[in-house]
Amino acid sequence: MATLGVLMGGCAAGPSVFQTVPESMPESLGGLPAEAPAAPKDPYRYPAVHDVPAPRTDTTMSNDELLKAQKDLQSARDRQVDKAARDQAEDASDFTDPPPAAAPAKSAERSAEKSAKQKAAAKKTAAPASQAGAATNP
Repeated sequence: MATLGVLMGGCAAGPSVFQTVPESMPESLGGLPAEAPAAPKDPYRYPAVHDVPAPRTDTTMSNDELLKAQKDLQSARDRQVDKAARDQAEDASDFTDPPPAAAPAKSAERSAEKSAKQKAAAKKTAAPASQAGAATNP
């Protein structure tokens, strides 16, 4: 009970008492080591939590100023998008080779040959069927 009273009395005494207790205790019991820096003589000051800063002197943007700022940002964005597209097109043209001039003609010739072969094959298959049908019908 006496110990409880001493502890409660220590709590009522304030933080200054507890600042000196670890200094006077031996290190083996949880006190400060001998090479620890000395505690400051003046207690620490706490920040002024309840002090309110002065009201702001500048005002918010008007609707006209806000609209102008938005238009400026949109035009800057559009300029950047256009420039990026132009740069990308230039970079793409630097790395691509132009198609050879003879390539479209060859592909057109090939497609014409294929269609001619398909027509000839269709005529061959259609001719025997029409001859067979002609023979059976009187």
